[in-house]
Amino acid sequence: MATALSAKRFLPSLIPRIWLAAPAFFTALNAVSGGRMVPVAGGVLIKNNQNEIIGSIGISGDDSDNDEICAVSGVAAAGLIPDTGA
Repeated sequence: MATALSAKRFLPSLIPRIWLAAPAFFTALNAVSGGRMVPVAGGVLIKNNQNEIIGSIGISGDDSDNDEICAVSGVAAAGLIPDTGA
């Protein structure tokens, strides 16, 4: 299962300030997770019809907003519930 963290769930206005103040935090977060945790938009939680988290997906390739739109569309197309934290 992918590990995704939506920046919207992690206070988007705070991310740039933390990154500038403590970039080592994000580097460590990525290292500790074996490269599976990247704190940027584009990560979407996947929920079932009982509203239980069953997975996550992260998309990369365009700007973060478009990555998130793509992830949401894919999860919805699979008949599951996307949760961006918005």
